[in-house]
Amino acid sequence: MALMSELQRLLVGPPHATAADTALRDLLLGRPQTQGSWDDIAAAARYQEVVPMAAASHPELEGRLHLGRRRQALVDLHLHIALQRVGKALDRASIHRAALLKGSGTAYWLYDEPSDRVRRDIDLLVGDNEIEATVAALEADGWYAGASETDRKRGPRNLRAWPMYLELPIGIVSCDLHRRLTYGSRFTVDVEALLDRARHDLADTPLPVTAPADTFVHTALHCALSGFQEPLKAWIDLLRLARHRELSWPEVASTARRWGAANAVWAAAHVLERWFELDLGELRASVRPDPLTRRLLTTVLAGNGRYPLRADVDRRTAVATTALAVCDTTRSRADYLYALVARRVAPRLAPA
Repeated sequence: MALMSELQRLLVGPPHATAADTALRDLLLGRPQTQGSWDDIAAAARYQEVVPMAAASHPELEGRLHLGRRRQALVDLHLHIALQRVGKALDRASIHRAALLKGSGTAYWLYDEPSDRVRRDIDLLVGDNEIEATVAALEADGWYAGASETDRKRGPRNLRAWPMYLELPIGIVSCDLHRRLTYGSRFTVDVEALLDRARHDLADTPLPVTAPADTFVHTALHCALSGFQEPLKAWIDLLRLARHRELSWPEVASTARRWGAANAVWAAAHVLERWFELDLGELRASVRPDPLTRRLLTTVLAGNGRYPLRADVDRRTAVATTALAVCDTTRSRADYLYALVARRVAPRLAPA
């Protein structure tokens, strides 16, 4: 019965529970819970993908999230086995220029236990020169490509990410092989330089991870590219990165400017200051957008519910506004509009 109830919540979709989402953030920060029912807060934790941390934050949530924690433990078992196999497959093929992205990496060095950070798949960054060899190495280990027939004809060198799947006795695990972090040309991420800076010295990680500054900028950019509709787990990553002893704000600002992602990082810092009471004045001053862009981002990113978008602004309007505002230049905004039109009108012309 409990399992059916859990599945029903996932299928129906999240309730609009602003008070519960605010209370959830307060609990995860160690603040007293003052609003929202425990059932609503537990539901918010599921949809915000922070079940392990929420369950550990209060006895009232521990029982309500017990099934979710068990399910996540099973997913983590999948991922642990799959990651070990990826690492060994790359070693056998002498491929060493690869790095874990997003939660695939942060789970191992930002959290006490990898299972505290909810993950659903593996994201691996691979350089252009290694992408085909990496696909071959994983196929030799039993993985298979999940690309469409059209994408197969284009090949992994011509796509932003190439999906691979592995069937295990306990389920199917996916691994996306990224050769780019973004679509199109509005952001200028130097993947080879990012791989040069990857951390190989963290003993608990099964594969290298992106450097702290690169991880912060990429996570902020990832939130921006989703229209600031990433679940709370991504913002917790940014919070923990902001507090990490090895993070350098000058390096973050320099990386953001090189990538053309200064506005995206400023927007993320603005949300972090509002939601988590951080002082990121040094970072914001280093990547400050023009006054009009600041006004737009400040106005739209004033929400306190599930996402930082204002509840009284139409969601499509808010997403479209932020999509343009997080571009650093007029050229990058034009590139975004071209890619948007191309995907709608002539998909073959859209950037990979």
